[in-house]
Amino acid sequence: FKLKDEKFFIDKKIKKILFVGRMLQEMGVKAVIEIAEKMINLREDIIFDIIGASGPLSSAVRDLSENYPDKINHKFDVSDSELNEYINNADILIAPTVGSHACMGVSAKEALASGIPVVASNSGGLPEAIQNKVEGFVVPLLKENIDINGFCEAIGILCDNDNMRLNMGSRARQK
Repeated sequence: FKLKDEKFFIDKKIKKILFVGRMLQEMGVKAVIEIAEKMINLREDIIFDIIGASGPLSSAVRDLSENYPDKINHKFDVSDSELNEYINNADILIAPTVGSHACMGVSAKEALASGIPVVASNSGGLPEAIQNKVEGFVVPLLKENIDINGFCEAIGILCDNDNMRLNMGSRARQK
């Protein structure tokens, strides 16, 4: 299975972790960078796609991708059709937002509707969209900060348990 862009592939051993959002602090981009770096140093079976609108942290994401060229892909200012391709080729979507206004959960809701489980923080509209341990995991903030270890643990659980991940995705799509 190949599309015109080779970043999309199917290899059941590799899990694709997707982040979608503007490259801003309040969207959790610094946490995404920490999570991605920690997870790729712990596991060989994952790849991160970090996509969304350009912002002040675009250069930090670009640098991370250059440091881990086989493990982290980035693309800024994607079209709607590209966004759909990324979502449909993801195994897990992460949404580690910190601000109550930062996220209405649009990308999370799109992933859920596509049958992709979501690991999200309990900020903004995300807890309303995701029932913890049903359609994904809701990771509580730690004193208004992203729980990096909590995100990594939830991602690891979903990567290690195909049935759980697929069942959560199925329930998400039904919802």
